[in-house]
Amino acid sequence: MGQLRFRMWDAFLKRMGQVSELDLKNQMVLDDRGIKTSLEQVRLMEFSGHNDVNGDPLFQGDIVLQLDQKVYGILDKGSFSNGTELFSNVFVFLELTASGQTKAGVAPDFSRLKVTGNVYQQADFLKDRFNCVYHA
Repeated sequence: MGQLRFRMWDAFLKRMGQVSELDLKNQMVLDDRGIKTSLEQVRLMEFSGHNDVNGDPLFQGDIVLQLDQKVYGILDKGSFSNGTELFSNVFVFLELTASGQTKAGVAPDFSRLKVTGNVYQQADFLKDRFNCVYHA
């Protein structure tokens, strides 16, 4: 398994950044610009360990296009079953529907995903196109 890697959405500054250091004892995070912020102020997004078709890293909270089926979804952590086994705390693809609902999470084929944004910076896209509001 690869090294844990996170990016962060600073809800106060409305800025995405890479996490350089995570201090759980003091509940602080240091970003790639050298700015320390309280963990309460940020939303952490875990790296999936995979890249999309363009070589961009895939993170929790990414809005992705599944190229072979031309459907949008959100990459998130969750559970899914293959019919015989239950897999928990794994990355899943939550397909977005026009009604604002998401279909049950399935194991994504990372090689067929293209990052188009993320749930924080493209919240309007989710609301306007899918009538969807993401809650982390």
